[in-house]
Amino acid sequence: MPQKRTRRILLGIATSLLISNSNAARHHHRQLYQVDESSSAANENSQKSLRARRESFRREEDDIHEQDIESQSRRLRRASKQHQQQKQQRRRTQTLIENLNAKTHKVAVETFYNADPKPNRPLLETTGMRLNKVAQELFLDDEMLGEMLEVTQTQFSVETSFPTPQPFPGSTPSPTRQPTRPPTRPPTPFPTPPPTPGPTVLGGTSSPTKQPTPPPTPPPTGSPTRQPTPPPTPPPTPFPTTAPPTAASICSGITASQRREQLEEICLDLSSISFFSSGTAQSEAFEWLVNGDSAQVCPDNILDIEQRYSLAVLYFATGGDNWNDCSQTTNSPCPSDSTRFLSAVDVCFWFGITCSQQEITGISIDNNNLVGRLPDELSVLGQMVDIDFDGNRFISGTIPASLGTLDNLETLDLDNNILTGTIPNTLFDASLMKALDLDTNNLSGSLSPRFSELSDLQILFLDQNSLVGTLPPEMGTMNQLRFLTLDDNNLSGSVPSSWSGMTELRVFLINNNENLSGTIPSFFGSLSGLQLISFFNTGVSGTVPTQLGQLTNLRNLFLHLTDLTGTMPEEICSLVRQDASDTSKNLIQLTADCGGSSPKLECDCCTACF
Repeated sequence: MPQKRTRRILLGIATSLLISNSNAARHHHRQLYQVDESSSAANENSQKSLRARRESFRREEDDIHEQDIESQSRRLRRASKQHQQQKQQRRRTQTLIENLNAKTHKVAVETFYNADPKPNRPLLETTGMRLNKVAQELFLDDEMLGEMLEVTQTQFSVETSFPTPQPFPGSTPSPTRQPTRPPTRPPTPFPTPPPTPGPTVLGGTSSPTKQPTPPPTPPPTGSPTRQPTPPPTPPPTPFPTTAPPTAASICSGITASQRREQLEEICLDLSSISFFSSGTAQSEAFEWLVNGDSAQVCPDNILDIEQRYSLAVLYFATGGDNWNDCSQTTNSPCPSDSTRFLSAVDVCFWFGITCSQQEITGISIDNNNLVGRLPDELSVLGQMVDIDFDGNRFISGTIPASLGTLDNLETLDLDNNILTGTIPNTLFDASLMKALDLDTNNLSGSLSPRFSELSDLQILFLDQNSLVGTLPPEMGTMNQLRFLTLDDNNLSGSVPSSWSGMTELRVFLINNNENLSGTIPSFFGSLSGLQLISFFNTGVSGTVPTQLGQLTNLRNLFLHLTDLTGTMPEEICSLVRQDASDTSKNLIQLTADCGGSSPKLECDCCTACF
């Protein structure tokens, strides 16, 4: 009995120990599980933190990559812009000629552009056209005209003919309207890449920019990447985008309305007005500059604004849409649409415009149906050297006085229009003037003594106007003058003796001034370069001075329909060429009132008697 109890007690103790050990084991395992759970949670948090850091690093790398791409894009845009500027500069400075009639014009054009010192090309054109006109008026034969042209070319170091309204002997078979122009695109020394696409914006914006669309990105790779590969950009479009660039896409930092306000302030100042009146050329030019000009120049580009606005005012002031050639409308002929007036290209490529160092130096738009008044805005073009609007027939109003502010002006050619009023005094401030051609207009007033201030003037054409008064003695100091035409006016008085100072004179026309009086000056005999003298249909009287016999270069002497009397001096008769083979004598035409049974002037050697 006691043994059973003892075993029961021992069994209970053992059972208790087993239970205790089991509970302890379970507790231990529970603690171990809790520790394991804590470790797993900590590990998971660590993994999350690591992934977050990796994602952050990737985003930073992407940002750096995008910044690098943008930086490269900016560099490419700058390089492209510099390249375009260099191309434009090369085109502007290129002095080749168009291959229209290369063999006949090559030497002349090379002389125009390469000679040192460089001849005045508009001066040559004006001289050639005027000589042709003289030939028609004074009945010059082809031989005489050819010889005069040859002499004129020699004086200006030109070896071949220049454009004239009608062909000179030995010249091109048909008339030319203006000299050949340098090509707009000189050949490049190496093949150019394929044409770039139209303007687009990097990054896919909808508004056009100056940069072409970059080539398409590669297609997505086959293996997974950290970020999805963006879809390929569309291929470049074959044509430029049609919408004009907005101020926001070109002029950084300003809105379209701010751009308009700034342009308005600049243009009003250029026109010296306080506001734009509706319907005026200035108003139309401003609206075109703001909205119609595809170039969309920015307010900080002052040179472009000055040149585009001034030429636009000229265009609208002279009925540009009705010009014969190169108006902005496509119904007028033009070598290229890009050379039309008001096109988006640089103004230096517009029809009739000449530039140097990106600034306008010449405008030559003759015989092109310009109708209206010449605007004062032409004086904004401060580097202007040559202005040529001759033969348009319908340019009216007065000569803009503001043209006298052009310090570099050398040629002003406005003949064959319907200009009125007097010759502005301000023109005599253009001290570099070499050629002034105002004939065949309706100009009035008298010859100003201030002509003497144009000391470099070589050509002065004032014929076929309504000028009155006497000949200013002060003009005798014009010792560079070669061509002087005063015919077909209402001038009076006699030729001043001081005009003996015109030592370079080649052509002197004063015919058809019925009130001209006095005698033929004997000092003409000392002007050894004289080739043409015309006094016909004037009131000069007395005898023909024997001193004219000293003019061995004289080709034409017109003395008919005058009050001259006596006998033609033998010294002059000895100059007359008796036949074509006698090249030792130059006087081809000699006319006088030697006709009829009782001639005013006896002349046995005259080629024509009246």
